[in-house]
Amino acid sequence: MRMILAHNLIVAWLAKILGFALSLYVARVLAPSEYGHYVFIVMVISLIPIAQLGALQGIVVELPKRLRCLTGTGKGLYSSYAVTSQLLQLVSIFVLFFLSDESVSALGLVALGVHLLLSKVHENCKVLMGAHLEFYGQIKIRWIDEIIRPLALGVSFYMYPGIDALFIGHAVVTVSLVTIIQVCFKDAIAWKIGRNFSADLKKIYSVGFFIFLVWGQDLLFRSIDRWFIKIFYTTEDLAIYGFVSALAIHIWGVGLAYLAPYAQLLYSTVANEEWPEVEKLIRKANRELYLLMGALCGAAIIVYPIVTTYIVGRYESSWPIFCILAIASFCLAANNMQIYYMSSTRQQFLMIRYQFGLVIGGCLFDLIASLHAAPIIVLAICTLICLLIYCFFLTRYVRRDLALRISNVKVEIPV
Repeated sequence: MRMILAHNLIVAWLAKILGFALSLYVARVLAPSEYGHYVFIVMVISLIPIAQLGALQGIVVELPKRLRCLTGTGKGLYSSYAVTSQLLQLVSIFVLFFLSDESVSALGLVALGVHLLLSKVHENCKVLMGAHLEFYGQIKIRWIDEIIRPLALGVSFYMYPGIDALFIGHAVVTVSLVTIIQVCFKDAIAWKIGRNFSADLKKIYSVGFFIFLVWGQDLLFRSIDRWFIKIFYTTEDLAIYGFVSALAIHIWGVGLAYLAPYAQLLYSTVANEEWPEVEKLIRKANRELYLLMGALCGAAIIVYPIVTTYIVGRYESSWPIFCILAIASFCLAANNMQIYYMSSTRQQFLMIRYQFGLVIGGCLFDLIASLHAAPIIVLAICTLICLLIYCFFLTRYVRRDLALRISNVKVEIPV
């Protein structure tokens, strides 16, 4: 397990370093108005997974359970999911037609559409490998997706500076990756539905849809501040905030990558109802995560002024915003093991209530700040306050719920 964690951490660190360097280079080359439009496109693309309606969240939970059955292979369940997810992805990419602008050509949007469509294939491949606990196979795919991709994008952007070059680079890497998967991992690409298609989808969405409501609200919350800035502030303000949040979110990304093996183990352990082991796993994962995130946040806060002053050459005044959003990324990462636990134990309704309060609170705070033309740092502070409150309630509930399960007390699932 330690070797797998080490490999994941190496990939995560390299990916974040390369992604960080690419973000700096793009922000340095593009004018603030162009970069602001690029941030807007990324914001819209980040909402495309909502069209899946929870298929991914459902298969991640249900496939390990099917594989644990003595007579189950999970092949039909996975095939039904894969075909459905790819069709939904195809439908959702039509939103790209509304993103045309003088800074993005039709070729760039077509390339982005190809990338988004085929990226679902390698995402599904990682899901299948994770359910089979084939972590080394996942790591191989991640090397191409997270290490080779930013290098290719950097070369493409260097040769042809512009947003189009980034989208074309994405398409080239994704097509290459899917071709490799087709040759090396044939079972991971499914083009035919399973025999029990309707029953499989019902099983997936009976779990996944409610997790999706939680995940969708979380995704919405993480972009609320930028949407308010897009509506009430200038494109240059959106460029500044988008630049800062894009760098800060790398901290959360490292935490997610580090927890990936722990998440798969948690799903399997919960499926076997080994509650003392579940508690130990969550405590161990969180302890290691807090140390990693604390060190990373501290280093990022120290290095940020140097980066903006001597490398990017702009956005120097955004350091206070970065400090706040870096701590917010720490809070986002700290919530993940608790969210994984509540998802795997089907306590989605409680999380929906928590998330709904989080989204409403964030919207109200941001709306008040925007209407009063407050500085954009106020929106970052609102985000952090909401996350701290959410983190407190979520952690407290998970500890109490696990204590009840371990003591063999019958737990009533909240509705």
